[in-house]
Amino acid sequence: MKKIHILSLLLVLSVILGAVSAYLEAQHIREPLWWYFGSTFLAIALIFAWYHMDSTLRSYERSALLNIGVVAVAVIALPYYIIRSREKGQKGKDVMKLIGFFGLILLCGAFGGILANIIG
Repeated sequence: MKKIHILSLLLVLSVILGAVSAYLEAQHIREPLWWYFGSTFLAIALIFAWYHMDSTLRSYERSALLNIGVVAVAVIALPYYIIRSREKGQKGKDVMKLIGFFGLILLCGAFGGILANIIG
């Protein structure tokens, strides 16, 4: 599996999560705990898989604390990782790409919600 596949899966997961959330809300159904924990675990696993693959390809030595940070607070740990792992001149561009990807994830979730409202 390549990094682009993992990122694509994250976007697809975001659409699915947005759709399921909108559907459950429209039906006045509380989100089941198994769905909440399962989808959260899957999202964290995909984020960690991307981070692991990226750091391996860059020969960046991961610390246990950074590994924990990526799992616990990816919004903070991933920009930190990008800044530490990229060469001079590339850090800002790659942080902006990361921020853009976070935005794309949010847009995909919103799209999933809109799609669920249109279909169901």
